[in-house]
Amino acid sequence: MAMFTRVPVLVMGGTSTVILGDALYEALVLADAARVAHWNVRGPEFVALHGLFGDVYAVAAEAADTIAERIVALGGAAKGIGECDDDGMMKSPPAGESPNGAKLSDQIAIKLAALSRCLLKAFEKLTAERDHGSANIVIGIQNDIDKLIWKVQKFNP
Repeated sequence: MAMFTRVPVLVMGGTSTVILGDALYEALVLADAARVAHWNVRGPEFVALHGLFGDVYAVAAEAADTIAERIVALGGAAKGIGECDDDGMMKSPPAGESPNGAKLSDQIAIKLAALSRCLLKAFEKLTAERDHGSANIVIGIQNDIDKLIWKVQKFNP
């Protein structure tokens, strides 16, 4: 006869999922912006920036996935984002616009900084809520984002 042991499950719920939802939103915004920059970068910095924007996208997408899974594990519902027009179709970037590498890296740097600030606030709030598991996840992601900020800033001193 098999014996089963009950293991208590930590469910923080409400407050933690709201805090993490803000971080999820910022991670999704960054991932989307990095993907678009990766596709559209042109010019003499193409090779370096194309790879860097690909790295930013990968880290941001992984961060969003980790945060979303934590929200669900805590009993919440992870929500995505999307910009749609009045007919429900995804908006396209402006036609004929070909931003240079410096402009794209500026845009990505701003979104990286926004996510970094959001993650630090989330860490403080989650720590105050005594949700140390979520706080550890968030601070790990924040460290990865700070490394990317350093790399992107090298293109725009």
